Amino acid sequence: PTSQCVSTYLLFMGIFAAVVIFLVLMDMSEQATVQKYLTLYRVLALGAMFVTLVVKVNEDGLPAMEHRARLIGAWNLGEFAKGFGPCMLAINCHYNIPNVIQPLRSKANVRVVPQLALGVAIVLYLFLGILGALAFDNISPMVSLNWASYTACGGGWDLCIDDAAAPYYAGARRIYAHTIRLFIVLFPVFNIISTYPMIC
Repeated sequence: PTSQCVSTYLLFMGIFAAVVIFLVLMDMSEQATVQKYLTLYRVLALGAMFVTLVVKVNEDGLPAMEHRARLIGAWNLGEFAKGFGPCMLAINCHYNIPNVIQPLRSKANVRVVPQLALGVAIVLYLFLGILGALAFDNISPMVSLNWASYTACGGGWDLCIDDAAAPYYAGARRIYAHTIRLFIVLFPVFNIISTYPMIC
């Protein structure tokens, strides 16, 4: 890596550390507003992932999906290790449920809320995984990095060929594509910023 790359990495690690340390020093009830905004971001980012994947799958058509489904197969246990790390991270976050429940005023739905939240998370991530497998020929281990090449052309990842014909539209499309790229590629960063203070 170049010295500029290392400097940029250290700068962003410093910013990340400052934000996370600030949140860790706050009590869970004091974090409520920040956690609400981070949750809203995660919901919007997941929504953007779903919408762009549905557009890509629809644009690619049934033959492409059938081809990818044949390549993947029903079960590929040889790839189990790739899913093990994210599953362990998710499981490790569950022991923080008592800390999250403590500031609740009404404890009437203490069991229902975590069960519902975990159920919704499982369904969303399963649906995201299936859509991602059907949408991409090569999937990055960190699924959000698949949006690093998002162009908003064609199915979303196609090469833009009409930029010269409609420069205003091309400029707006580039801004939209860049916004979606950043919004989704930064998803893991904001996810960790949100969960790390609850773990500590």
